[in-house]
Amino acid sequence: MLAIEINAAAENPFISAEDMTAYHHGGFYQAQLVLALDHFRLALTQVARLSTSRLSSLNEPAFTRLKPFLADNEAASSGVMILEYSAAAALGDLRAFSAPASLGHAVLSRGVEEQASFASLAARQTLRACRAYRLVVGCELVAAVRALRQRGLRPDPELPVGRALELAESVLDDETADRPLTDDVTAAAGLLDRFTEIWRGARHERGQEWGRQCGQQRGGERGPGRGQECGCDRQPGRTAAGALRGAPAHADPAAHRAQHGAPRRRRAVPLQRRTRRTRRRQPALRDPLRGRPRLRRLPGAAQTPPRGGPLRVGPGHGVVQRVPAGRRGRDREPQAPRRDTGRPRPVAKAGRLLAASRPLPVLGLRAAASQAYGFAYFAAKVHPDVRLLNEGGTMIHDRIDAAVRAGATALLCFALPRHPREVVDTLAYAREAGLTVVTVADSAFAPVAKVSDLLIPAAVGTGLAFDTACAPMLLGRVLLEAMCDDLPDAQARLEEFDARAAARGVVRGVTPVDATRRFVEWDGRFQSVSSQTRLTFAH
Repeated sequence: MLAIEINAAAENPFISAEDMTAYHHGGFYQAQLVLALDHFRLALTQVARLSTSRLSSLNEPAFTRLKPFLADNEAASSGVMILEYSAAAALGDLRAFSAPASLGHAVLSRGVEEQASFASLAARQTLRACRAYRLVVGCELVAAVRALRQRGLRPDPELPVGRALELAESVLDDETADRPLTDDVTAAAGLLDRFTEIWRGARHERGQEWGRQCGQQRGGERGPGRGQECGCDRQPGRTAAGALRGAPAHADPAAHRAQHGAPRRRRAVPLQRRTRRTRRRQPALRDPLRGRPRLRRLPGAAQTPPRGGPLRVGPGHGVVQRVPAGRRGRDREPQAPRRDTGRPRPVAKAGRLLAASRPLPVLGLRAAASQAYGFAYFAAKVHPDVRLLNEGGTMIHDRIDAAVRAGATALLCFALPRHPREVVDTLAYAREAGLTVVTVADSAFAPVAKVSDLLIPAAVGTGLAFDTACAPMLLGRVLLEAMCDDLPDAQARLEEFDARAAARGVVRGVTPVDATRRFVEWDGRFQSVSSQTRLTFAH
């Protein structure tokens, strides 16, 4: 009983029998209902405006190839001209009823009731708006049916629009002579509910048909199953996007997946990711233009070979770019890729500071040691000199002095709760030594904020016994990406690292160089070109 009374929509306070006290729950305040009704009436007005515009077009011979106002052959016949006036008047009423009732305000009973939702007013305005909307659509329906009759056009009776026309013709009079059209408009407005039933029935039929098709494609006695031939003329693993580029289409995609299996996602190595990001920033590189691919030298991008082309690994290679046929022979100087692609300004600024520092000290003590280690591990692949500072004590001051003497200009610090005192002291010492301190902390009001030149907050999770630092770790990867954007030789260092790792056999399975050789990147995706590569990459 208590739950029902508290959740009641009307003002019905709960009366306690013990102390005879009334507990008001505030259920009378229906602000959410008022906002929903106001939004509905505004949307209804927009739809009604479109209806009146279509009605005006039906009266125009340039659009219908009929007489003005859909009149008959009698001289001075007005046809359905009066419907345009009626619809415009109803639209004016609808605009008046669409005024938001939620804007009302009232303070009553000497301030005891200081707010009113005006839900009842919104409900009354909505009912009036619906009646005006029915009049607008009814006028359009009468004119549309008359236009179709005069042109002799009939849609497919199996379609919902065909069924709706048959229903309207059975109700509306086919007489085109001038006469009062009040009864026609009233009858047409009454058909709207029946049109809704036709639409819902057609939607239900489409759902049943879709279910039968899906059941046939799943296999068993109703269609091809696993192990049966799907009748496709494409290579397994090709995507539907390939059909748009001229590849043969599947005869039965569901049966193809049942027989061959879904294509396996491949993990891209950092070299491939950087190339993909560089292409994504250059719209000219991903537009499916006609013509042979040509090499463009763009800073910070590796070469991805054209179909079946050779692979050259090393710094300074270009990327494949498709040039329009009309511009061949008129090569222009390529523009450098944009460095800022919507990244927040503090992150971009931190990337520039970290990329310019030689060496780059990375500080992380106690709980933040793992964050600093992870950043330093990956940063060492693209930055020439990264120095990890993860040990406290007085020795850390000596390492900061050594970094400053070597030419360091910035320091990156990961600071997590509960913020050891030695972290604050170390950052203060680094600032005194002339370093620009970039800090990733859990809050902008952390104790390290006063000793940081640039602080980027990333909250930690506190739902478990120990804090979870997923956001600081993700922010560290974003900073690493921003730093790569400002390192001109980051791509070359990645290529060199992958080549050396392949030569030493550091990674088992397919090396990044072989993966780039065997996969063709097109529109940001690597597609398989041989079954052998799929098997090897799956391993």
